[in-house]
Amino acid sequence: MAKKRMKIVDFYSLLLLSISFGLMIFSVQLGLIFLTMSITTLSLRAYVGYKFDQKTICNN
Repeated sequence: MAKKRMKIVDFYSLLLLSISFGLMIFSVQLGLIFLTMSITTLSLRAYVGYKFDQKTICNN
């Protein structure tokens, strides 16, 4: 009986470990996606602003 209980405990601890590990990987991927998206939007905004500034300078 004691051995069976230990096996169940091991199973649940492994399950919890794998779930937490998966969540960690998921959150890291989510953070990377968010980071790349923010970098892309920032660079696009900077590029558009730069082009807009060039146009206004050329017009003047």
